[in-house]
Amino acid sequence: MSCKTTRHFTFEVSLTTQPDEHVCLTGSIEELGNWDHNKGIILHPKAPSPNHEGYNVWSTELIITGKTTFSYSYYVCNIVSSPCNQNVDSFIVTRWEANLTQRTWHHSDDSSQHVRFCDQFGIIDGTSCSNSGWLTVQTDLKLTILPQSIQLHQNDLKLTSVKCVPLEMSQPEDSSLPQTNLLWSKDACYVLTEENYQSTKQSNFGCVYEPDSVLTFKSQVLDSSKIGFRLDFYGCHTSVENNPLTNGPTHIGYSYILPSILKDSLGTATTYISTLDQKIAGEIKVKYCITKPLQGHHCSLDFSYQKQLQHQKDPLHIGHRGMGSSFTLLNSVMENTIASFCAAGHYGADFVEMDVHLTKDHVPVIYHDFYIDIAMEQKDPMTLFDNHTKMLIKNLTLKQLQSLKLFYRLKEPDYWMPITETDGNPDQPFPTLEKCLEEVPEEIGFNVEIKYPLECIDGTMESEDIFDANFFLDIILAKIFKHSGKRKIIFSTFEPDLCCMLHLKQNKYPVLFLTQGINSHWMSYKDARCHTTSTAISFAKAESLPGICAHAEELLKDTELMEMCARENLSLIAWGTDIENCDNMKVLTDYPLTGLIYNRLKTSE
Repeated sequence: MSCKTTRHFTFEVSLTTQPDEHVCLTGSIEELGNWDHNKGIILHPKAPSPNHEGYNVWSTELIITGKTTFSYSYYVCNIVSSPCNQNVDSFIVTRWEANLTQRTWHHSDDSSQHVRFCDQFGIIDGTSCSNSGWLTVQTDLKLTILPQSIQLHQNDLKLTSVKCVPLEMSQPEDSSLPQTNLLWSKDACYVLTEENYQSTKQSNFGCVYEPDSVLTFKSQVLDSSKIGFRLDFYGCHTSVENNPLTNGPTHIGYSYILPSILKDSLGTATTYISTLDQKIAGEIKVKYCITKPLQGHHCSLDFSYQKQLQHQKDPLHIGHRGMGSSFTLLNSVMENTIASFCAAGHYGADFVEMDVHLTKDHVPVIYHDFYIDIAMEQKDPMTLFDNHTKMLIKNLTLKQLQSLKLFYRLKEPDYWMPITETDGNPDQPFPTLEKCLEEVPEEIGFNVEIKYPLECIDGTMESEDIFDANFFLDIILAKIFKHSGKRKIIFSTFEPDLCCMLHLKQNKYPVLFLTQGINSHWMSYKDARCHTTSTAISFAKAESLPGICAHAEELLKDTELMEMCARENLSLIAWGTDIENCDNMKVLTDYPLTGLIYNRLKTSE
């Protein structure tokens, strides 16, 4: 009978922490919690680190029997009472080591009875891998004030700052009773401009306000249904703006954003600004975003792809909708089909880009546009769409979509050409995301663009009657986590708040902000965060996103944008028809791009 070896392990890690933070250890064995953030080992603080100035050392000692190898890593968390059971603690991860591989111990490396590890948090094999946490039990609340969203009635008043205070609505503001633990987190805010962003703590007068900047306030809470916000507005009279005797900003008024107003996951709240003597001083429009934890999936601490794009040496070749757009420019394979994705992989694509919607019966399907044109069948294809109507993808079931007969519209001549497809054929349009994950070879990565409508600058919406954003994302993410296997996946979307939601809901895949920037092809979106590529870069940094997908037209006109991404350590994927030009391709690949999304992979070899 073999004798199991017992060893004494000491784990030490140096890092900076906040007073309310705890450092935990996790790993690949039961004694270390099997990568479960709720089962980690809590370390104990020691003296300041002798090797890293400003850092503290946290440590623990464990007796482990019968193990010849294991992997481990560290994470930082807040420990709070569970919102479901006040007698149970919940671990809210604020930082963790997001890497493809973790630290590993083999008994052959160190056969001594007492093994000691001295690590630096966020550094594994010389590579930086520290990443922000994700939502576990808490809800993320975000208020965004876009440019020109505040209107004051008094013309000689200049708004200089805005303060945002979260309020627990179940208790009076000045209650002397003990507060409940719904507002566990520190609140954050940042000011976003086209050139940069500044993350700042609120002073007594809040954050500095500029009419052309974007002001964002964030808070994470345990029960969003009981949390509201008070906004206080400060300014000065322009007639005494430069008077040295002025004693600081004047309180202009206040607004309340109550939980009853925050009905949807994404929306806009419009409310009056009231003075202390109950007069109306103005009006404010606030965009809000409520992100809830992903339902039905437990995020693991074992590995993550979120940081891997930043270490990409050669640009990824990404097939646009597979082998490329096919509806207005005839292609050998129909776009956004399993056949197109497989063909793109055959011709050397590392990833394929696809567009994901939800059907009426809540099935994620692949198709580009929000609408499809529907018409009664005609004998003469030339008159096919003389009388047609548009229908939203979301208003048709999967069965209805897949029973439609599709046509290409050729520009020269103007003619509708039928597409031949049969059930089960890889050319069939509207494939489900699940089927794509199961049938496209796993070595082909997926760049999943989440289609969610935005308001255009002329006030029109890309689509009406949309799904709730948390519901929408949870269904798509559930399919991906169930069927993705080892496939590499990149998320992207034009909707800036949806980017943040995707990033907060999971810890495995990178999320890139998709922007069309300044271009000559499409109308701009109304949201200022979407206007330029430089603003997109600032937004990605402000929200800790790993990078952006930018339209090649603006990158080619201002190559400094590519340099800016490199300096900020942001991943950059270029997209657009400008890439099809060989000279443009050469210019782009002279810069440290992460990838290129383009049509016609066949002709770009």
